[in-house]
Amino acid sequence: MTPDVTTSIADELLDTPAAGSKIPPIAPTPTSKPEIPLRGRITSVLHTEPDGVLVARLTPEGNGRAKETFVISGRVAGGLTPGEVVRVSGYWGSHATWGRMLKFRQFERTPPVTREGEVAFLSGFIQGMTRLVAERLLEETVGLEGLIKICQKTPQKLDELLPKAPKLKSRLRSAVWDSGQVDVETSVALQSAGMRPQQVQALTKFFRSHGLRQMLQQNPYEFCQVPNVGFASAERVAKFYAERQGRTFDPRNPQRLLYGVKDVCGRERQNGHVGVSEEKLVKSSIKALLLTPADAPAIQKAVAAAIAGKLLVKDFDLIYPRGLHKAESELAKLLAGLIRGGAKPVSLSETQIRKQLDGTGLSHEQADGVVRMAHSPVSILVGGPGRGKTHTLRMLLDILKKQKKTVLVLAPTGKAAKRAEEMTGQPASTIHKACGLEQEEDIHSKTYGKFLDRKSKISEDVVVVDEVSMVDVQLAFELVRRIKPGRTSLILVGDPDQLPPVGPGQFLKDLLNSGVIPIARLTLVFRQASGSPIVDGADALNRGDVPTFQERGKYDVRLFDPTSVPAYPKASSDERKMTFEVELIKQWMVKSVQQFAGDHNINPVRDTQVYAPQRSGPLGLDELNRVLQANLNPKGRVSPPKGPKLAAGFVPRVGDKVMQVRNNYKMRLVGQTGDVKVMNGQIGYIYDIRQDAVEVLYDEFPIPVLYHRDEVADLSPSYAMSIHRSQGSETPFAFIVLHRSMNPRLVNRPLIYTAWTRAKKGVIILGSLEDVARAAANLDGTDRSGALTARLQQILNPRASGKTSATRPLLAPRVAAPVVMPIKMDKPL
Repeated sequence: MTPDVTTSIADELLDTPAAGSKIPPIAPTPTSKPEIPLRGRITSVLHTEPDGVLVARLTPEGNGRAKETFVISGRVAGGLTPGEVVRVSGYWGSHATWGRMLKFRQFERTPPVTREGEVAFLSGFIQGMTRLVAERLLEETVGLEGLIKICQKTPQKLDELLPKAPKLKSRLRSAVWDSGQVDVETSVALQSAGMRPQQVQALTKFFRSHGLRQMLQQNPYEFCQVPNVGFASAERVAKFYAERQGRTFDPRNPQRLLYGVKDVCGRERQNGHVGVSEEKLVKSSIKALLLTPADAPAIQKAVAAAIAGKLLVKDFDLIYPRGLHKAESELAKLLAGLIRGGAKPVSLSETQIRKQLDGTGLSHEQADGVVRMAHSPVSILVGGPGRGKTHTLRMLLDILKKQKKTVLVLAPTGKAAKRAEEMTGQPASTIHKACGLEQEEDIHSKTYGKFLDRKSKISEDVVVVDEVSMVDVQLAFELVRRIKPGRTSLILVGDPDQLPPVGPGQFLKDLLNSGVIPIARLTLVFRQASGSPIVDGADALNRGDVPTFQERGKYDVRLFDPTSVPAYPKASSDERKMTFEVELIKQWMVKSVQQFAGDHNINPVRDTQVYAPQRSGPLGLDELNRVLQANLNPKGRVSPPKGPKLAAGFVPRVGDKVMQVRNNYKMRLVGQTGDVKVMNGQIGYIYDIRQDAVEVLYDEFPIPVLYHRDEVADLSPSYAMSIHRSQGSETPFAFIVLHRSMNPRLVNRPLIYTAWTRAKKGVIILGSLEDVARAAANLDGTDRSGALTARLQQILNPRASGKTSATRPLLAPRVAAPVVMPIKMDKPL
């Protein structure tokens, strides 16, 4: 029976929704009655806010009158799924949209006692299990207990129950039902605390139900031992059980500090660090664990305990996650083994090599580089744009080919591999593909860096790695351990001034700083690049200076400064100025792309590329792609309402420029059999959109590639792309969006240099002169801690191992008065 509103109204005001919430506030009516408890099944979720507050309908479980439902609202970790059985308590009030509503303060999921509850549990417990299939299974097996008995004692019967669902059968067989009866209570309790069903399965499998229940009561931070169950999940469980047991959550619990410092140390890899100093780890842990400086001694004690327990490793005065320590230390040993193995690319003398280079047009500097690489087991070829790296490498490859040497050309991404193939004339592959890695192994796993058999080794005579500035310590470790010392030589090619790797470490810079590996450094700008404002601008950025913006010959380098227009609201508020700048940059972006395409007779979608540092924000990639799609492809046929969507829910149109965001070696061409590979970073154009599929045309294939609905999320709109994703590619005209609203840590010198050097004919910066100067001077995020340089020196050059490599100081920007060449367009705004 529905509670009587007149006797069930709260005697205090209900919580006000968070700022920006679309849920109107609930109007309470005063009363002196206690909180109202409700237990039942969630029938639908009406609304969800980003902060976890939701509105749902609840029907008392087992209630025969299906129309008798209640509206409830509150914050739930992990959200709610229709069919779940929950217990809530709170106060009644009235709501402008949903009428009478119970605003709950206490919430927990409960074990099902009815068939509806069992269906909800089973569809949540087994990944990929739909409610329809769960209902049928439970009907045919006479409930949950009957299904569990079949899974454990007669699993062959699942073939009859699920003849066309091999993945579901496999998951049911491997599910942890624990001694003949699944611990439903523990499972729903963990899900109440915000655990995902897959995490609950992993925990049950690792601890078994008895141990899991004991762990819940005593030390849920031990959950961090389980793969894919991190510190944040264990923290949610600890807080949930502290509240459930009526005790105060202790933020200084020694186990919390122990696993907390381990988590903080591991997350430093997101900032590029392989290992960190103890001082930095303590400071970062205090901040991350919401403690105070007075807690530093307790954190230091936790760090010592983590090292003693082998959760962390201390070496070279740095503290490492176990897996990254293995990667860095083993990488140094393996590189030293390659160098000592002495496998030179060719056995020709210097005179013989130089004779073969006669008439090739190489400079003396380039010829010296070829000789150095040809005689070194491990060598590095570096140089900025216009320095002739490609031509130098191609001449070396010609010599290797004449000597009948086998060569494997690699790059970190599919896009970079494709470009390396075009520029060298040699087949190229990704490092992941050559190493047989679908993805990098979990560095926290005890089997990380496991033994490789003979078949896993690379058999070619020479391995060439292009765009090596993108290679992190983990990927370098995976590659180098597959190279045979004394059999295969290694040549690394890159530009150390580009962005550092997305992953931890700075492999190329560490090798350059070590002084133990021969370097072929190209500094001379060639005639065809001499006088190019693109090359000159790249050099200026490397010095920390602002480039000179001007049109020169066949090159075009311009700055569109929104603060320089007459209509700029100088006397307005900062918010008004920011809005003006953002809107003007978006207008100029569209008009400049269209005008440059018309002036140079090029395709505005295919032959230009917009770059931005970040995905979110008023000038983030999501917004820029939306604006560019609307203006550059306004007439493209749109995906139907329930049709396929690209990554992040982007609605595609026929003609859209898209990018593949992960390697897929098993795609298929429309109407064809057999697999084709589409690589991470490959650019294509939507050819057709169906109700459940998308066809994408790539330059590499004569007919479109077919993407089924579940594969379309591997495509991202790429009218605008991140600068990290641009590495390894080129474009005729690069449009770089910079603005003070962007994360200052992202807008730094390597980032703008990398975007700048993607251009072949022109660079257009959309942002103020101050934005460019700020980026050119900013080296934040480029300082990464690790000990690869010191390890190599210790092994190969002990006398120099105590010395530290000099680093380039931060230069104050020398801002020259640029030549600003505005686009011919109507007065903006």
